[in-house]
Amino acid sequence: MNSNNSRVRVCATQVSRHDIVGLPSPDSMGPRHYPIRHDLLLDIVDETLKRRDLHVKEQNFYVSHKGKCMYSSYILNGGTERDGFSMAMAVVGAQDQSSSARMLFGTNIFICSNGMFTGEITLSRKNTRFAPRDLPKLTDRGVNRFVHHYEKDAAYLEAWKEMPVSREQEKALLFDVLVSGLLPRAHIFNTVYPRVLSPEFAEHRAGTVYALQNAFTESHKERLDRNPFKASQELMELDGMMKSRFRVEQAEAIEIPDEFLPELVSVGVEDQSSNALL
Repeated sequence: MNSNNSRVRVCATQVSRHDIVGLPSPDSMGPRHYPIRHDLLLDIVDETLKRRDLHVKEQNFYVSHKGKCMYSSYILNGGTERDGFSMAMAVVGAQDQSSSARMLFGTNIFICSNGMFTGEITLSRKNTRFAPRDLPKLTDRGVNRFVHHYEKDAAYLEAWKEMPVSREQEKALLFDVLVSGLLPRAHIFNTVYPRVLSPEFAEHRAGTVYALQNAFTESHKERLDRNPFKASQELMELDGMMKSRFRVEQAEAIEIPDEFLPELVSVGVEDQSSNALL
């Protein structure tokens, strides 16, 4: 994972925050459906990020399905100057029962209006009666899990910078990737392997696991541009293969909690007459 290259891709119509606020209040589609206004969902997320001292570096808004589905992408900065981090986050709101309210966290996130999405951490909450009460906790949980996820990945990268790798080990990993069918043969031999032999950047000095990892991530940028959904999944699988082959016990010892649910004040007012959350 390279936290300095966080990216979010959304396949939908880009709009402004003002456009989101101007959308009409949603109608309930059944007795157990409590659709949430998109701007309320964004307000809940904004308050939670502020409480966690996470700063929005970049944010964009998108809609599809005549405004019934909303997607907001974030690039966030957090932590101190010494150990600061950057992460991508996306919020998905659907008022037509096509999806739950979702929050995705990672370094490469892809969302399409047809319902396809990828993220390293994905949390969701159905649009039922107590969704506004739970959404702040959901955001806190996702942020906390990603920060721990980042700490674990950062420990791996630091260890890999000094971990030697033999030519036989490099070839063994490339062979495993080839046999698994994860990447095309031509991509492995024409794009990845040359970078293994001759890294593009001085800090990716050859002969380390870090250089091997970067050979894959650097060569994957074109695939991310062509097919972000598939390429994001490939990167996550590659990350798992690397960690299983070049395990770092110190990083594995970092505990990543399953959940983080502080007591928070509920946000949102329920309109009893329409089942809509204003």
